[in-house]
Amino acid sequence: MLKREAVLDCEIPGLAVSAARIVIPVKADLVLTRIPEGIVVRGTFSCSWMAQCSYCLEDIEGPLSADVDELFEEGAVEGETYSIDSNEIDLDQLIRDTLVVELPLAPACGTSTCTNFSSEVVESGDTSSGLRDLRWGALSELEF
Repeated sequence: MLKREAVLDCEIPGLAVSAARIVIPVKADLVLTRIPEGIVVRGTFSCSWMAQCSYCLEDIEGPLSADVDELFEEGAVEGETYSIDSNEIDLDQLIRDTLVVELPLAPACGTSTCTNFSSEVVESGDTSSGLRDLRWGALSELEF
């Protein structure tokens, strides 16, 4: 088995979901191992993400790290392995598949200064204590 270590900064635009995006570059710290079936890529992708808090709309960010252990082979099986093209592997799709699913779908800053966030109301839905979830304020003004 032939092994090669690779530490890369990857510039891949468009890594995002509806509520958050990845700040590039993505750091890849990998070990590539040649096996009879192809090349096994093991290691870690790390980066930062940015978003707006789903409650107060303040900008927030956080670290993101994901481990990877995938096979690149000729004649790759869709959804199971990745393709080797002309003795080269392209990490683009692997990075997308690994990191985008780790992004928060409803990011929240969770700080006490968050103007529209009340964990009591959001978690329990109980407004009998007089606490109101301000995100629904416009609906409370409707008359039927």
